[in-house]
Amino acid sequence: MNAKKSLQAQLERMKKFYDAKLATIDDVDRLQSAFDTNIYQIESIKFDILATKRSLELKIGKKILNLDDSKFKRPYDESYELVDSTKSLMAQEEAIIKSSESIENIYYPNIRVEESYTIYKYDRTDAFHPEGAEKQNKILVSLNMRLFDGGTIKQDKQAILLNSQALNQKVLYKKQEQKIQYDLALSRIQTSKIKIKSAKSALVSAKSSFKTIEEKYNAGIVDNIVYLDALSTQTSAEALYKSSLNDLEIAYAMYYYYAGKNIGDYL
Repeated sequence: MNAKKSLQAQLERMKKFYDAKLATIDDVDRLQSAFDTNIYQIESIKFDILATKRSLELKIGKKILNLDDSKFKRPYDESYELVDSTKSLMAQEEAIIKSSESIENIYYPNIRVEESYTIYKYDRTDAFHPEGAEKQNKILVSLNMRLFDGGTIKQDKQAILLNSQALNQKVLYKKQEQKIQYDLALSRIQTSKIKIKSAKSALVSAKSSFKTIEEKYNAGIVDNIVYLDALSTQTSAEALYKSSLNDLEIAYAMYYYYAGKNIGDYL
């Protein structure tokens, strides 16, 4: 927006010079072109922000009212733990192993013991219908055992174990991937800090240079080509500095994620 204000002010100033016959139409057109290009870029950026905002709303399932600047807490002795997705895979692997173990139980004998206790009451007894036992206690023992199944259970167990091995390889890969990304996130933080220092130094130099050239331009010492070039350099330096600040926050977000933390707790 600073570039827009500067260009607008210089464009109006140049139009006045042109009306007073102190500048050529080329001088006005060059500034007009730069001003219009700046407006085009601003509107393009606004649309990109809107599109990104809507995309983010779709992913998180929430309405975003504004996009305020946010910063992550700086790490202090944070512990490293596996991310939830890897923990879920490990739980699946454990469940599969237990499932394969339970299949073996099918070959073991299945013994069933049943006990019944009966009390009899006789309403009428005679010589032809003698009174029987008053009480009776029965114990029934049954044995079930699979003797032959054509190897079906064995094949089922092998299939389950193969799935378990494949899942185990996936878990190992995920663990290694997380550790690598965690180490890279730490390096990214240090690199981003160095970039910020460099970008800030470049911005200070660009602002100082633009201020000097703007004074010379207003005094008629340099032409508008030099002025526009200095303004462009300053604008690029500002964008680079803000981008480096954002990169640092992204680096912290990646660090917390690959440390197995809930990112929202550290904003």
